[in-house]
Amino acid sequence: MSTVTNQSITELVNTFEHTARVPALRGIVHSSMAQAIRWIRTDIFERNRKERTEEEVTTGVDERFRELQEELGDELHAKEFGFEIRKSALQHAEAFYKVYAWNKDELLTLAQNNVWDQPLSPEEMLEFMAKNSQSPNMAVVKEVARIAGTTPEAILKMQEIQALQERERLLRDIPEILDTFNGFIENQSYENAVDELDPVSHHQLGIKAYESLLKAKNGILNRVLRSKRITDLAAVPVLDDAAKQIENWVSSFEKQHKVELGMAIEEGRNFRSIEDVKSTF
Repeated sequence: MSTVTNQSITELVNTFEHTARVPALRGIVHSSMAQAIRWIRTDIFERNRKERTEEEVTTGVDERFRELQEELGDELHAKEFGFEIRKSALQHAEAFYKVYAWNKDELLTLAQNNVWDQPLSPEEMLEFMAKNSQSPNMAVVKEVARIAGTTPEAILKMQEIQALQERERLLRDIPEILDTFNGFIENQSYENAVDELDPVSHHQLGIKAYESLLKAKNGILNRVLRSKRITDLAAVPVLDDAAKQIENWVSSFEKQHKVELGMAIEEGRNFRSIEDVKSTF
């Protein structure tokens, strides 16, 4: 099947056979849920910071100067998370929630009673986030240590402390995160919700769906090696074909949004490519 350039990633995935559609949808559902949660956490951080700022402001401080400081603070913090300031944090969270809600319903319809095909719940996703932290990039660690005039071990220790602090903040905020997440309204008109995302976020959902297909293929190969059940290999060509379609979609999407994606890379936004995913398998 040829990939239509202006197709959304969800429209493409919905054309896949069941064997490929389920893992691709799981990738989209989990990624959009995680992004919604991260934006909710950004909103919590911003509100807490503003409350602290208001408590610290003395009567002699110029009000407009304080507002400028807050605006700059919002922008700098969002950039640390790899985001740009155009919508509020909660607006971003809701946009990702809409993508999550529609694709979750699609996935649950396909999964039915198969627990292995069903997505994580928000509670399970938060538990996963609390237990799992990203492995340090040693190339980055060594470069930071060189610039800072210290050792990689010292940088790793700093990262370890930061990871513990981050986990404590997450655990503290879980009740509020869930209240906000579950407060968004599910609506049957969310089918085209992915079109509300900026090009970088849309692109990254495609990358996540692609990665999920590769993981599903590896899972089948490992299962066949253990069980010797050769019939399971019938799913591999289906997954390969779907992965190739997403590769073609990503290539077309990157040409169509070359300027926006290029600017995002220059600004240091979190951006993974097809080649980045391939290198991990």
